[in-house]
Amino acid sequence: MQSQLLRFKDLGPLVGVDKREEAKGEAPKQPANKAIPVDKINTSSWGRMDADIRFKGKQIVRSENLPLDNVETHVRLDNKLLTLKPLSFGVAGGTLRTNIELNGREAPLQARLEATARALQLRKLLRGAESMRASLGTVNAEASLSSRGESFSQLLGSSSGELKAVVTKGTISHFLLEAAGLNIADMIIVKLFGDEQIVLNCLAADFDVKNGLMHTKAFKLDTEDATIDITGNINLASEKLDLNIDPENKSLRIFTLRTPLYVRGTFKDPDVGVHEGPIAARAGAAVALGVIATPLAALIPLLNLGTDDSNECAPLMKKVSGETKAPAPAAPTPAAPEPAKRR
Repeated sequence: MQSQLLRFKDLGPLVGVDKREEAKGEAPKQPANKAIPVDKINTSSWGRMDADIRFKGKQIVRSENLPLDNVETHVRLDNKLLTLKPLSFGVAGGTLRTNIELNGREAPLQARLEATARALQLRKLLRGAESMRASLGTVNAEASLSSRGESFSQLLGSSSGELKAVVTKGTISHFLLEAAGLNIADMIIVKLFGDEQIVLNCLAADFDVKNGLMHTKAFKLDTEDATIDITGNINLASEKLDLNIDPENKSLRIFTLRTPLYVRGTFKDPDVGVHEGPIAARAGAAVALGVIATPLAALIPLLNLGTDDSNECAPLMKKVSGETKAPAPAAPTPAAPEPAKRR
C-alpha cells in the first residue's frame, strides 16, 4: 500500500488506542500527576484477522507539532502477535528507524523495541525553537527495551534495556528551552549559567534501564566554559527524578556557575535546587567520574564519522576515557645531560 496523505491520529485505533472512547467518557482520563499516557491498549480485536502489509506514506498530517514524513513499515499480524519491522520515519531532517514487537497473545501485553535515530535536528524537533534562528545541535541515539503492560505508562514503567544518545554542536539558553517546553532543562540551565546563550560542544548520555528505573552509567555535558557531570536515577514507573548535577569550570575567569545542584520531584512537578553541602557533593561526583569513565567510550559509535561531529565530542570522550597524551620529554642539553637511570 502507498499513501500520499496519512492522518497520524488514525493510527491510534489501529493498535487499540481510541481517543473517541475517552471523549465519550468510556475510557479513564489522564491523571493530573502523570505525564506518560495511561490509555489502555486494547488487544481483544487482534485475534480476528491476520495481516501482512507493506506500507509507504509520503505526507503525514498530525495535530501536534511533530515533524514526521516519509513513513515506511512492514506490518505483520499473526494470531495476536503484531510486528512492525521496520517502522521508519523521516524526523526533523534526520531518520528514526525502529523494530517493534507487540505480543497480544498473553496478558498483559509484552513489547520489544529496537530504535535508532540519526542526525535529528533539535531546532526542528522542539516546538517553538525553529523560529529563533538558533542551532540546538543534532542527535544520534539508540535504544533497546523490553517490557510488559496494558498502557504506554505501564510499558515504560516495567521496561528494561539500555538507552544511549549523543548531541553535538548547538546552543542552549533559558529563553530557548522555555519556548521549547523543556521545563526541567530550563530550570537547570538558569541555575547553572543564568539567562545566557551557551555554546554546546557535546552531550553524551548512556542509561541502563531495569524494571522502569533508568540509571546513569554516563551523562556529561560539555560547553565552551564548563564540563557538567550528571549522576542518579529516573524512575519511569513513578515518574520521579533523583539526579545530581556537578559543574566544573574550564577556565580561571569569573564565571556564573553555581554550586552542585539536585533534581528531585516528578516529571510534572520537578524541583531543582542547590545542594547544602557542595564540597561533599563535589567529592561524590569525583568518585562517580571514575565509575563512568569507561562506559562513555561506548558512545563513540553514535558519532557520525562522515561529518565533523566526532571532533566536537572528541575532547570530552578523550578526557573521561583517560586517554590523555603524556607530554613529550624535553631533549637533554650537552651542558647538563639527564642521567640514563632517571630518563
